[in-house]
Formats: sequence, C-alpha cells, structure tokens
Amino acid sequence: MTMDVTEGGNGASRDASGRWQRLLNNRHAVILTATAIGALGVMAGGWFAGSGLVRMKDADRAVTVRGLAERDVTADMATWSLNYSASASDLASAQAEASADTAAVRAYFADLGFPATTLSPAGVSVSSFTDNNGVPRYTVQQRLQFRSADIARAQRAVARQFDLVSRGVALDGGSAMQYSYTGLNAI
Repeated sequence: MTMDVTEGGNGASRDASGRWQRLLNNRHAVILTATAIGALGVMAGGWFAGSGLVRMKDADRAVTVRGLAERDVTADMATWSLNYSASASDLASAQAEASADTAAVRAYFADLGFPATTLSPAGVSVSSFTDNNGVPRYTVQQRLQFRSADIARAQRAVARQFDLVSRGVALDGGSAMQYSYTGLNAI
C-alpha cells in the first residue's frame, strides 16, 4: 500500500488542488466561463448607461417658468453725472474756477428750462502735486448729478452739451446720460 504525503498531513488539500488541476487542464471551460462573465458585465454596463441617458433626456423636457417676461417700456428718468475740474497754482483760485464752472452748468440747465432741483452736488475732490518747475498745483474735481423725468428735454440737453464747453466748462470723460424706468413694480 502506498501513501500520499501532503503538507499538513491531511488529504483534503490534495483533493482541492486536484480539482483546480483538472479545471486548469480544461482550458476551453475556463475561457468559456471568463467570456460569459465578461459578456454579462458588458451587458449590465450598457443597460446602466442606456437607462442613465434616458433619464437625462427626460430631465431636459421639463421647463420651469418663474414669471419672467419682456416688455418694451419708455424710460421715465434721465440721469447725467457731469464731471469737471479746475486747476491752479493755489487752492483758492482752483476753488473759484470750479465754482464758476458750477454756476455755468446751473445757468445752462436753467436756460433749457429745467428747475434748479434737477441738479444736486454729487461729490468733490481736491488733489495737489508739484509740477516740473517745483510749483505746487491744485486740482478741484466737481461732480453734479442731473435727474429729470422730462426725457425729451434731457436728450436735447445732452445733444447740446458742447454749449457747456463754449461757456468754459471742460467736461471730464465719463459724462454720459443714463436712462431708467422707475415704474417697474407697477407692471
């Protein structure tokens, strides 16, 4: 009688290793099993991807409306920021020139028939520097805010703004008319 010796002294490991050996010897069965598992994986992945695309397409069909609409309205408020500045070698002269420009702006709008309440001070700044000859220079920058509900007359005022230049007022850049509609809540 012959006896097989296995590691650990029991015959169970020999039986399990023999089964694996027989399975590995049958390569067709291994390849067929691996192919079947891979095919099932590809099919499941395709199904999940397809159902995801269907759900994504269904989501695009929904429209949410929150009450937004467009409507053309005519502006009922004109706003114009008039920026101008005056420079001189002493602060008093620069302030006097800026005050003269303010008076000229107010007279311009009064001549066009606007009440004095359409203009309000919107800011002033003073800066100083020394020129190349060592002479100090002061610049006073003034800003007036024009607001009127008379849109047609305001447009004429902007179209004739060169008249301000002829009155000695040098308008700085950024002096542009803005139009707005204040009755939005009534629509």
